[in-house]
Formats: sequence, C-alpha cells, structure tokens
Amino acid sequence: MAIICSQLLDQISLAQTFYNPSLGKLHHLGFLVGSGIDLNNNFNFEKLIFHELMKAKMGYFYYQDLCIELIQPLEGSILHAKQPQHSEYLFDHCCYEVTSIESFTTGINISNFYTELFGSNVAFFLLDDLTKIELIEK
Repeated sequence: MAIICSQLLDQISLAQTFYNPSLGKLHHLGFLVGSGIDLNNNFNFEKLIFHELMKAKMGYFYYQDLCIELIQPLEGSILHAKQPQHSEYLFDHCCYEVTSIESFTTGINISNFYTELFGSNVAFFLLDDLTKIELIEK
C-alpha cells in the first residue's frame, strides 16, 4: 500500500469527477508530481520507470481499487512547464481502456507511443472541451 498524503487524496477525489464512463473503462488516473517528492522512497509502486521519450519518472500503484499513475517530469521535458507549482500533486488525465486506438474518433490525437510502464501502446487526445485524456490498448 502506498503512503498517501492529504494533498494527493484531495487530487484523487477531484480527478474522479473528470471520469466519463461514456469513453470506456477507467484504466488509471494520472498525476504530475513536484520535484520535491522522492518517488523512490515515498511510494510502493507496482512498477517505476524512467520514460525516455517523456523525460520523466513514472510509476503506478493501486489505491482503493484505483490505478494511480504518478509522473515526475525532469527539467527540460515537455511536461515540466505543467509541473505543480502550488501543490506537490496535480491531476493530469484520465486513461481509458480501448481495443484499438485507431478506432477512437473523438477529439484530436496529440501523441501516440509505446510505454514500458504498462507494456502497451497509448495515445493522448484533446477533446472538444479541451480535456486531455489517454487511451491504452488492452
């Protein structure tokens, strides 16, 4: 079980309100993590990696049957500018399971890549309301 601080618990509660069941089964909730958090020692991850393409440490764990992904971007990465400034944690996205990313026709596809974290292809989409979502092929 991961050690969950109150700031992250608040963000998890907020993130659950963004889940849209019409987009599919929820795979995980993704959060950006401030550079002051030691991911190696503060969480009991199922898996923790350094993602070369994203230039970020990424890991996931389960909390009350929810898969929680934490992303800690390095300085100079594309996500670094979005890193939390007023809290150590910031909700980033909901990820939905799909059988085929290519068959998803809602929103604008902004990136596709393979992630070692989940051993699967993923894609990020920007929806009409400017919500960012991730799809994972299962």
